[in-house]
Amino acid sequence: MAPKARAWFAANVKGGTMESGSVTLAIPPDLLIPVNGKMPPLPDEAIAGEMLISGASIQLFDTMPILKNGAARAAFTGRQFHLDTMEGRIEGDSGEAITIRNGTYRLPDYEADPPIQNIGFRVAGSLSTMTGLMRREPL
Repeated sequence: MAPKARAWFAANVKGGTMESGSVTLAIPPDLLIPVNGKMPPLPDEAIAGEMLISGASIQLFDTMPILKNGAARAAFTGRQFHLDTMEGRIEGDSGEAITIRNGTYRLPDYEADPPIQNIGFRVAGSLSTMTGLMRREPL
């Protein structure tokens, strides 16, 4: 996993079980030579991998509550990161839970500055709990 994606995953996905995983590497040796003291970014095709996780806590953003007991599939390449959540629960400010299903988080190029992020999901829960979450500080 590329350094920025690895750092995000390590900081934001906690606990749970890795059900399966795979990694494919195609990194030419000359690509691992530092330029001006820094490693150049990997091309997208240099690495590909995926993992299935369950029972994890996932913090997508600082201003949003943690998705708990999440089941997700994470996929990454040299420049992209995708997280598909099958299911998880978020507790609102009132303590009521919202169920999140079919969530997607896409980072199409983590070398971009700023990186573009795409998010989508389906929710089930009370309207009052959802509006409470919408009143939180913006992303």
